[in-house]
Amino acid sequence: MKIYLYRHGQTAQNKARIVQGRGVDSALNNYGAAQAQAFFEAYKAMPFERLLTSTLQRTHQTAAPFEQLGIPTERHESLDEISWGIWEGKAATPEMHHEYLGLLDAWRQGDYHRALPNGDSAFDMQQRLLPFVNYLENQSLEHLLVCTHGGVLGFLMAMLQSQPLSAMPNYKHQNTGLTVFEYNGQGFELLRHNDASHLTKLPQMD
Repeated sequence: MKIYLYRHGQTAQNKARIVQGRGVDSALNNYGAAQAQAFFEAYKAMPFERLLTSTLQRTHQTAAPFEQLGIPTERHESLDEISWGIWEGKAATPEMHHEYLGLLDAWRQGDYHRALPNGDSAFDMQQRLLPFVNYLENQSLEHLLVCTHGGVLGFLMAMLQSQPLSAMPNYKHQNTGLTVFEYNGQGFELLRHNDASHLTKLPQMD
């Protein structure tokens, strides 16, 4: 089974550097909608048998062109973005960025229970995503499409490759960047990471 995972399109919050985790249900902006359409045009011929999204509307809107083809669709709460706790909905500041880098460094050092106040830790995310990994391992599909979030993708990159959670901060995903894994019945092989070639000819938009 090949698993095609991609991040949602750009939102106004992305562009304005406003923190949005699972506590902010933001919509795509015009450029994000164009990214979603460019992704669809590039991959609409793929024989996807199922579409999975998070419960947040930015993934629904990004994946809507595929859903409109009649592909069976499921919403998975486990695919919702990490919670950034008290930062949710706030404009990023240099002080917040410094604390964010400290949080990532703590995870790199193996302190997986470190979190922002009222936010998710790396351990929380691992526990939330383990049932989803098990779900993937028990599917009998050939091509599965998954639209989710940047933080979730970082954790899945580590988990699907049997890497420690400390590897999560090493993985970055741009809006609608595509990552592809193949599951052979025993393990997941990474075939492609953060491929944004579908955006090459997309004009910049406000």
